[in-house]
Amino acid sequence: MAIPGCDLKESPINNAYHSDDELWSAINNLFSTRARFTTSYKFCFFKSILDNIYNVNENLELSMVDIFARFTEIYWNLIVKHHLNQIRKGRALITKLIEETKERNMACPEMPFERLTQVERDRLIAGALKYCSTNVVGALCADFRCIVYGFDKQKTHIKFNYFAYMFLLKYAYIIGKLNYFEWIKFLESVNDKEYAYDIAGCLDDSSQRTDLSRYRKLLLEDLHNHRCFYCGCELNNSCEVDHFIPWSFVKMAIGMSVSQ
Repeated sequence: MAIPGCDLKESPINNAYHSDDELWSAINNLFSTRARFTTSYKFCFFKSILDNIYNVNENLELSMVDIFARFTEIYWNLIVKHHLNQIRKGRALITKLIEETKERNMACPEMPFERLTQVERDRLIAGALKYCSTNVVGALCADFRCIVYGFDKQKTHIKFNYFAYMFLLKYAYIIGKLNYFEWIKFLESVNDKEYAYDIAGCLDDSSQRTDLSRYRKLLLEDLHNHRCFYCGCELNNSCEVDHFIPWSFVKMAIGMSVSQ
């Protein structure tokens, strides 16, 4: 039995209004018993979307390369470091791609993804995008009843419905936790006990954002007034380094609020 939406070639999106109740129903449909999972791809793909939620352009489009860069990084840790199986039967394509990269670079289990050369990272991301995006983009879109995002034939990007995008921003933390919970249950079901005793810890470790602390000195030297962007307080060597909301998103949000 084929997974619904896996053969979806494209899915246009429009900005029709959808209430929070409709969108919650679409999100919950992903986690219902009606949705079929043969791999963990949909969980990781959704996580990668949420982690890139501020990287959209003014048309609410998110690059598939950005999504699969995060997708590949998470799977590198799950497979290389924690040796977790990602499929009910056989060997997942992402596992094959990562193991080939690991062998080619003689990587040890503790080697982080960012230690690969840029060439190797790009090669692995391109492979994941080519071979792993075939079914998951349409399958997740269908699970969301095609009201959260759409995509083009070439699968170069996904495009959000405006109301769905604002919904994801508003409830990203809760939705992320729901996705984690179902992801953990799936991984427990397809892994032997010796590897599945601490799935939550492995998943949390594997999906942590890249440590940005190494940029602290550079930023302090560049910020002549040594003031925090957010609160205006004076910065010191123990300050936290964080991501920021792109100016393109700020301009887009202002434009939409004015036009509505």
